[in-house]
Amino acid sequence: MKKIAIVCSAVYLLTMSAEISAQTRGPHYNPPSSSGSSHPSSSGSSHPSSSGSSHPSSSGSSHPSSSSTHGPSYHPPSSSGSSSSTHTTHYNPPSSSGSSSSTHTTHYNPPSSSGSSSSTHTTHYNPPSSSGSTPSTSTTPHGPRYNPPGTSVGTSHVPHGPRYNPPGNIHTPVLVHTTVIHFGGPRDYYSSINSHYIYYRWVQYPVQYWYTDGYWEMDGYPYYVNRGYRYRYNPVEMCQYELVDAENNSTIKAYPLQACTTAYDQCAVERDTMNRTIGLERYFCAEAVDADLAQTQNTDYQGSAVEMTEAKRAAIASYLEDMSYKDIFHDAFNNGVGTCSITNVGGMFGNRNAYNCKYQVNVGTKAYPAVNGSVCSDDAQAAQVDCSVGNEKENAGCILKQAIESGYCH
Repeated sequence: MKKIAIVCSAVYLLTMSAEISAQTRGPHYNPPSSSGSSHPSSSGSSHPSSSGSSHPSSSGSSHPSSSSTHGPSYHPPSSSGSSSSTHTTHYNPPSSSGSSSSTHTTHYNPPSSSGSSSSTHTTHYNPPSSSGSTPSTSTTPHGPRYNPPGTSVGTSHVPHGPRYNPPGNIHTPVLVHTTVIHFGGPRDYYSSINSHYIYYRWVQYPVQYWYTDGYWEMDGYPYYVNRGYRYRYNPVEMCQYELVDAENNSTIKAYPLQACTTAYDQCAVERDTMNRTIGLERYFCAEAVDADLAQTQNTDYQGSAVEMTEAKRAAIASYLEDMSYKDIFHDAFNNGVGTCSITNVGGMFGNRNAYNCKYQVNVGTKAYPAVNGSVCSDDAQAAQVDCSVGNEKENAGCILKQAIESGYCH
């Protein structure tokens, strides 16, 4: 009986010890597999079968293979049904649906307000248009013309001389065959011309409007005409040419004292390039006079090649007083103004000439201010001399007023 009591006590102690141990480990203790494997394979193989006594999760998925813990493992149940045990930071929170992925990488996908998948946008600056019109940069500016103003004859309009040639001309050098020296030096030439043709410190000698751009001989002397002015072009005389900015009357570049043809060619090429770049007649080439011959102001400058006496100025001022463009048109169309007139070149039934004009201004038998008749009453053609001012009669009157102010009619 004593031995039986001892055995029963031993069994009782063992039973109590097992229960205490089980309570300590908790309900999710997974004892080692009977096969001797201490942990799942790191290569992603599944856990031992149920005969190995691994507790399955409530979702029935297998345990992750990346566990770094050896020996008995603690696998708490998943409340969402997902088998993922490791998550990295997400900009976009994960979906509430279950995922089978065990690892998530970081993604930066900012939301798009328009549903576009692109996450990068190029910034554009598009200033608003006040009236839906095109930007002002698309409009060709008019700005300063390179022809300096002439002398006012009592009106607000100051003649500029012929300006009908649009920007974009390319200078063409000419081989001049002459050995005749007319002026021993630049000062000899400066002293020979009328001071009225010195514009500040540059020689701007106007020509009759029928001299078109290019090489001309006038009174036996070689000149190159550009936009209504003549420039010395003698291969055996010396000239001091400068490239001038007409907007502020400043020298852009001074060329060495050298043969007139060489100096003018060099300047003209750069002038044309710069004017084409900005689309304006802003830069011009001219000889620079000595300081003592320069004009401190341009009030005495004469922009017309026609001789202007005081009596002639007075007659012009008297005629233009209180005359509108339409008044000038009717007077010239019906009676003529001195040697000037306006003629109908559009035909009896509204047909237009080659330049889409109805009226043409004439000085004697020559069209003004372009001898080919390209500057006439049509808005686009008249605009070349700033005379797109109204209907075609008013445009023609404006063109004729310029001829009158330049001294061609009286």
